[in-house]
Amino acid sequence: MSSDEYTVVGFDPGTAVTGWAAVSGSKTPKLLRAGAIRAKANRPIEQRLQAIYEGVTSILREYHPEIVAVEDPFVGKNPSGALTLGQARGVILLAVAQEGCEVVSYPPATIKASVAGRGSADKEQVRQMVIYTLGLQEVPEPLDASDAIAVALCQINRGEAPRVARGTGGGSADDAPSSKSRADKLAAREEDADALAKWLSGGRRK
Repeated sequence: MSSDEYTVVGFDPGTAVTGWAAVSGSKTPKLLRAGAIRAKANRPIEQRLQAIYEGVTSILREYHPEIVAVEDPFVGKNPSGALTLGQARGVILLAVAQEGCEVVSYPPATIKASVAGRGSADKEQVRQMVIYTLGLQEVPEPLDASDAIAVALCQINRGEAPRVARGTGGGSADDAPSSKSRADKLAAREEDADALAKWLSGGRRK
């Protein structure tokens, strides 16, 4: 990995399925690997949270990310669901803290706007934009994995390289400085969305 590259691991929290993705951050982001941590739905919540914690810890120790990005729960019309997702997110943050990684979090609308050009984009649109952006030959499965890739790409698109040394804690994504060039890159997301529509109509890359 060159000196201007760094590894971002993104997480899409869930108590049954937690999506994750490791992406190399650079001028041309590259997917290292993506997948899902699965916790059996018929298990008690404490056992599912333990499975998530162990899975996250294993991933962090394998990829040693300079920064971890986590999606915030969306409250909407289902507060109880958001509280449940909050438990999974809390376990992820605990694992990240214990491994000494820098961590930031983003609301779902911010992630969608950064990757797909619209904060109201649906999961399939986000996945297609992830495929287009990274030039993937295979569709990321499950949707939770493509969501986690989007979380990592959101961090890279915002141009926020790791701000603190490993082991010194995390920070709020909104507190980080941004450059004009990166702001221009974010503004280009809508153009990317138009390009995606043309790309889909003409078939995927060979």
